[in-house]
Amino acid sequence: MSGRAGPLNATTRHIIVGDVHGNGRGVEQLLDLASYDPSGDILIFVGDYNDHEPDLGCSVSRLIEQLMRLRAAAPGRVIFVRGNHDMWFAQWLEQGGDPPGSWMIQGGRETLESYGISDVYASRNLRDKVPLSHQDFFSHQIDPYYLDDQVIVVHGGFTTERQMGMIAGGGQLDKGDLEELIWDRQFIFAEDESSHILYRQYFGNRYLVTGHSPRGPYVNPRNDKWILIDSPLKGQQLCAAIIQGDRRLELISTTVPQTLRAASFLG
Repeated sequence: MSGRAGPLNATTRHIIVGDVHGNGRGVEQLLDLASYDPSGDILIFVGDYNDHEPDLGCSVSRLIEQLMRLRAAAPGRVIFVRGNHDMWFAQWLEQGGDPPGSWMIQGGRETLESYGISDVYASRNLRDKVPLSHQDFFSHQIDPYYLDDQVIVVHGGFTTERQMGMIAGGGQLDKGDLEELIWDRQFIFAEDESSHILYRQYFGNRYLVTGHSPRGPYVNPRNDKWILIDSPLKGQQLCAAIIQGDRRLELISTTVPQTLRAASFLG
């Protein structure tokens, strides 16, 4: 499964939102700044919907309700791409048992608490506290990538030519390729000629928009159509790219309340 929108025209705007991490208020602020029009815009989220640091006022459960309402209001025009944090949550929803400690220290504990699961290690199988609609969201409503005639959106980046070929052809990535696509933090920063030639071979002049790396917002100096829209302030400041036709309109960011501290986990 891959996210693809309907026919595009020169006036179609892509609003591409970076890693959200439970920050529903930030999503509202970004869409307000972008003057989001659900009847005409394509809204794409680059992944990492769950997990945030404590004391940020975020709620994953409320965010997922908000995202599902956005999709219901604009069928076929709201797309969700998978991130590594979403993969962790989906795996626990499928398998149950003790969640991995690496997930818990990266915001997983806060995600589970938003569903009323305060001590997952004492009660090992509490998946029924997560509404079935939310379980379905993480398991079946998130795409591995988004591709249309103007943009390609992946959470991380490419590690092999095979991944590019499969995506360009609308194919299905195997588990290993999908995990590498989600976890890569190098490709968006590549400035060597070979990487850019290979990309053009499969994707031409399309925009490439990624998240995952807390070194954004960033525009590749070799190609200003390669854009990173994650930020170092996980769950606090959100970024988005607004693209129309063949030109980047702008990068926008939410404000950061002064009372909040910078997040420490890696993305």
